[in-house]
Amino acid sequence: MTSRTNEYAPNYLVLPGDHIGELLEVHRMSQKELALRTGVTSKHINKVIKGGARITPGFACSLGMIFDYPAEMWLNFQNAYDISILERKKEEEPEKNAEFLSEFDYNNLVKAKYIPPAKNDTEKINNLLRFFKVANINACRKQWFAENASFRMAGVRTVKRGNIAAWIRYGQSAANKTINEYPRYDKNELIKALDVIKELTVSDDFQGKMTELYKNAGVILLFIKELPKTAISGAAYWVNSEKTPCIQISLRFKSNDHFWFTFFHEAYHILEHHEKTMFVDIYNGEKDDIERTADVYSADKLIAPDEYRVFLAKGFFDKASIITFAQQINRHPGIVVGRLQHDKHIGFNMYNELKLKMTWK
Repeated sequence: MTSRTNEYAPNYLVLPGDHIGELLEVHRMSQKELALRTGVTSKHINKVIKGGARITPGFACSLGMIFDYPAEMWLNFQNAYDISILERKKEEEPEKNAEFLSEFDYNNLVKAKYIPPAKNDTEKINNLLRFFKVANINACRKQWFAENASFRMAGVRTVKRGNIAAWIRYGQSAANKTINEYPRYDKNELIKALDVIKELTVSDDFQGKMTELYKNAGVILLFIKELPKTAISGAAYWVNSEKTPCIQISLRFKSNDHFWFTFFHEAYHILEHHEKTMFVDIYNGEKDDIERTADVYSADKLIAPDEYRVFLAKGFFDKASIITFAQQINRHPGIVVGRLQHDKHIGFNMYNELKLKMTWK
């Protein structure tokens, strides 16, 4: 047997002045008399009762003296009314609300525990605005979706922009919780750290080591599981008023060649680009000059160009040759396979067994 609870939720607004009108009737007092007692005009009393004027703190104190109800109660009436007006304005823009919600896959955000479940569209919007720490839809669009916003998202039309923004926002929130534990960013220390980290591709315990090396350089490294409909591999941005760099990795494709390539790609953005720009790496085949330069940096960091040219010149791309070359340069063979596949020296279906599959704990 199921039970149902009927909740009373009136769809009309109660004016703060309605309470004044009721008390005037109870006390058999005219608006003119109330005006004399409060020191305002009758016209003002009439406007407050009809909703044309607000109950100010001073007027609330006057009402408290006359009707023996505290000023806080009258201000609460006014605040509750003001909030109801704002909420109703949201509900009265169904097309705008629907368009905003279409940018998100709300159910998957709930599954990822980014936001709580909602009963209706109004609740969904309010939950999203609280999550992004913005006051309204326009502010959210300006900060996260507008073309002139302080981040770059190539190919954003092919995915849910809201999910991408939510993934980044989730990372920012995580970064801000630990930011006080990090020293001031040091570019030279980061360069040193990257030279050490590139040798960790053959290590089983790379995550803890690279996180610590980054921390010593004042860089936050986050591993945040990818959301559906984002096609996102990683992001590079700054937090703490653009003082602390942060790299966020999703483990998209879940193979070590993609992971390491994304890691050094994002590191390049921190090393070379302005603090106010956010770079988001979305897999869609579209790249500008900045992204292509970051790709070259990542590829060369993982396999030195001179060593790669010597290997290619030999012309042997069988499994044994790949493993031998990987051992010579102290790289995981999966990285060599990924590079050869990308450069079309071998097919994408060849030697994938040499790649390390990565999973979330």
